Amino acid sequence: MTRELHGTASIAPLQRGSATDLRVLLAALAVCVAGCTLSESSASFFQPRADDLPPDASVSSDSVPAVATSPIFSGPVSCDPTSCDDGLSCTNEACVDGQCKNLLDPGYCLIDGRCVRGGERVFSTGADLMSSCQICAPRVSQFVTTFASGMSCDDGLEDTMADVCMAGVCKGFHRRSWMPTPRHTSASLHAVAYVPRSSAVWAVGRQQRSRGIHPGGVIVRLDGAKAPKAQQLVARPLMALHDNLAVGLAAQALLYSPVEKRWGIAESLSRQLEGAAIRSVWTAQKGSTSRYYLAAARSGGTLFKCRRDVGASLRCQRESGLRGVLVRVAGINNSGAAPMLWALRGDGVQDIFHWQLPASAWSAQAPRGCADVAGASKNACVDSLGPFGDLWIGSSDEVWAVGHQGLVLRYDGLRWQRLQIGLPGTPTNYTFRGVWGAGQLTVLVGERQTAEDHELVALFYNAQLDRWYGPRILFSRPNTPSQRKGSMLLDINGRDASTVYMVGSSVDEEGRQRALIFSRAP
Repeated sequence: MTRELHGTASIAPLQRGSATDLRVLLAALAVCVAGCTLSESSASFFQPRADDLPPDASVSSDSVPAVATSPIFSGPVSCDPTSCDDGLSCTNEACVDGQCKNLLDPGYCLIDGRCVRGGERVFSTGADLMSSCQICAPRVSQFVTTFASGMSCDDGLEDTMADVCMAGVCKGFHRRSWMPTPRHTSASLHAVAYVPRSSAVWAVGRQQRSRGIHPGGVIVRLDGAKAPKAQQLVARPLMALHDNLAVGLAAQALLYSPVEKRWGIAESLSRQLEGAAIRSVWTAQKGSTSRYYLAAARSGGTLFKCRRDVGASLRCQRESGLRGVLVRVAGINNSGAAPMLWALRGDGVQDIFHWQLPASAWSAQAPRGCADVAGASKNACVDSLGPFGDLWIGSSDEVWAVGHQGLVLRYDGLRWQRLQIGLPGTPTNYTFRGVWGAGQLTVLVGERQTAEDHELVALFYNAQLDRWYGPRILFSRPNTPSQRKGSMLLDINGRDASTVYMVGSSVDEEGRQRALIFSRAP
């Protein structure tokens, strides 16, 4: 399995020796005495790019730091300031108590004996600048390069787009427009998720054979850039998917059977959902007990909690403490304890509800909850734009909620914060419908409106560098009513950072809505 790389992603000469040599060299970096040197190398060169530099940096030949032609550090036993110059533009020289001390500027890296400004790419001799994902990141390390997850790059392939540094490599997304059959008039995919019992990623959505006929649902297995497989059509549109359960309108529910290797109608579950349109689902498994949490698109904060024990029938009940129309529910499993859950209200009031034992009911109370209520104490939800669209939980102190008009909230274990990303253009012209993360990378997907164009975009946040990259444009069409209504990015998910899918829909030249799949997979 390919893993997301963070921190050091290449080895500079400083690390090539034995453990004893490493300790000696590290000591030399602090105070360098007479005759000490570090080896030089011509293996790497540096050239900055506009979106990878600090705000005050510019792209020009003048911004390339000077290359050292002398030892990195030199220090005679007796010295004066002029004899301490090491020939490096990124060090500050001083003569202290008769010894030279050369301190590295905090905004630079010293890699292979060369000065590199923070944010600049590092690439090997003969390689294309944009193929590199390595940068100088002084806050991570000043002596080795850092893999910049989320940064744009160029994989050199003509059939990919929005190339991005993820999972240790530069790789782009393949785009596929899809219909269940040639007879269908419209299709869209609303949710995507990895299903462990099938060891595959699946997507669910809506399909319609002809105008005037009630739309149905579709579920398919995604296979990288290839056409979807194992297609199943059902009576009602499917809106959400988690683990082995897919749900949708009119209480439609399907469970995946690893024995039959297909999805089957979950009749006992559907009967207890009161015919509700289910917008979101989250499942939890503890021992022999399965729990399903299902958010319904109806007023009154309708959230069903269903439980099935081995040898017993399924039982569902409504949860209390919630209000409004819920659009998302998600949680994390705690080892040996009850799960921790959050739910989003999506009817124009930006409430975030939370539940964890021993609480008997859900609550929007801070710090884990967030209430958009007149007269409430000031928090991230009060007077926020919206409505909410999606929710992702990486851990108990890493929770994201995104929505319309550029709304992005993040919970860090202490409080919810409304993020000001500094998006190009007007922030309220962004609609974020999906959010997902892996490791220290979080990805937001949705649409951006300009005066001329309707664009499908992705935005990347690197927590290690505390930096946003993007937005990356995946799809662009003239800004018309049909495109605004029919072209959308609705969800993002994957098995891990090496296998990622974004799904939604687009309107073709004939005015038909077609399912849209962006895949980044081995």
